[in-house]
Amino acid sequence: MAPSPPAAKLRLATVWLAGCSGCHMSFLDLDEFLFDLAEKVDVVFSPVGTDVKIYPENVDIALVEGAVANVDNLELALQVRQRTALVISFGDCAVTANVPGLRNLLDGGHDSAKAVLERGYLELADATGQLPFAPAHLDLFSRYFRALGETDRPVLIHCAAGKDRTGMLAALTHHLLGVGHDDLMADYLLTNTAVDLAGRAPAIAEQLKALTGRTASQDAVVAFMG
Repeated sequence: MAPSPPAAKLRLATVWLAGCSGCHMSFLDLDEFLFDLAEKVDVVFSPVGTDVKIYPENVDIALVEGAVANVDNLELALQVRQRTALVISFGDCAVTANVPGLRNLLDGGHDSAKAVLERGYLELADATGQLPFAPAHLDLFSRYFRALGETDRPVLIHCAAGKDRTGMLAALTHHLLGVGHDDLMADYLLTNTAVDLAGRAPAIAEQLKALTGRTASQDAVVAFMG
């Protein structure tokens, strides 16, 4: 009797939304049993198993780690549901939202993202390690002002966005020269308009899409650049 043809492998995907990647690390901890799994499935999408950027069609099983915390997560979750026969919530964050869901406690007038950023970066910030007091920046700023005091020639400060090291150096220089606070801040904030981040965003978005296969929103690109 002729042997039966081998059964087609299942198309397996693993998805990582908003989470710590711990569930994927546990998945990799299968160690040598991953070889047994490879005999049964083809991994067609996974942050730890493939370099595929676009979620494919006709997936048999998807393990979804993490919660939905932004529009990119939502878009991917909807694609997974549409293109997959069986979707499995993989871990606490996918089932209950867990730690990513704590942001929902900070409603912020239905702007939880802003509320979380203000809580994490302003209200709970440790100012001792912040600009301009971080050790690396103290060294950089000290060398700059020593060089400035030793020359009578023009000095150029430059970087890509012009707000952190560049902006702080310019602001400190203005302060030493007696520039008023309002004028100092107006100059510091010129980056938001002089560079025309919104105008550059479409070209940057195309570059990001070429690198990642994902389309970023205008607001996300502007935030990334500035």
